[in-house]
Amino acid sequence: MALAQMPVSPCGPSGGKRADVTGMEVKYSASGTPAPVFRIPDGVKSVSVYISSETGLTTNISDYAQGDEDFITVNAIIDVETGMSSGYVNYAKNTNTDGSGTNVYGWRNVAVGNYIPAAAKIGDATPDLNNVKFTISGGELTIQQSATGIHSSYYVQYLSPYTNSLNLPEPQVKGLLHGAATANTDLVMPIPAGANIIFISGKGTNSSAADLNTPNGTEEGYANLRFTLDLDKAQTHGFITLANGGSANRRSTYVINGLDIHYTGDLRVPGRLRVISVLNWLIPAL
Repeated sequence: MALAQMPVSPCGPSGGKRADVTGMEVKYSASGTPAPVFRIPDGVKSVSVYISSETGLTTNISDYAQGDEDFITVNAIIDVETGMSSGYVNYAKNTNTDGSGTNVYGWRNVAVGNYIPAAAKIGDATPDLNNVKFTISGGELTIQQSATGIHSSYYVQYLSPYTNSLNLPEPQVKGLLHGAATANTDLVMPIPAGANIIFISGKGTNSSAADLNTPNGTEEGYANLRFTLDLDKAQTHGFITLANGGSANRRSTYVINGLDIHYTGDLRVPGRLRVISVLNWLIPAL
């Protein structure tokens, strides 16, 4: 167990206490742009970090490279008081037959300020495809990845353990199968009475056989989303990432920041997107 304040009490995986979420911040970085910087509010004990990325390859380097099935994520928790981080990196992409395109490793209680050292990595860390460095200075958190050719969405939660007033009701687990009908695209769940905040996380895969017979598609498509709905402030924050083949209109990652919670339209409409990958405006359904 990491020294940092755990985001959810290990005593109750479905229910129980959770550290208060005092704030959220989302940012996007394109390939080759400066590392994003986040402002840590006063009184924060821990910071939860979720990063979701795609390579953004659009040129036909090869069928294998361009059509790679990106699965690029970083999840971490940082103890602001001690300056220690724990987490894991997952980097998977198609390399045809040589198996050199995967990383999945974790680390525990490593000091911020440098990339995770090789000796602290637990798991498949060779070759070194991606690493992460957290730097805290003057109340600001800078997050830097060693893989510079990727497009990334960053979602940060600021946590405080001093009141532990966030009580989790029973979680809801739902699924949507491939299809164009409303039953396949719209997920409806009741909001419990008295709820103040809603956390949504989801994963998707491409189950459309038609993509196997197109030059740009790939059968191992991947989607990743994470949102927080602040019911008190009537705001939505989060990100969506999709990697579903080699062409530009089949891969994207973007963030939503402070969107009116009552908005029911398309998130891709200009003016609703706070930040978007410059590569893609269209996100095909999985």
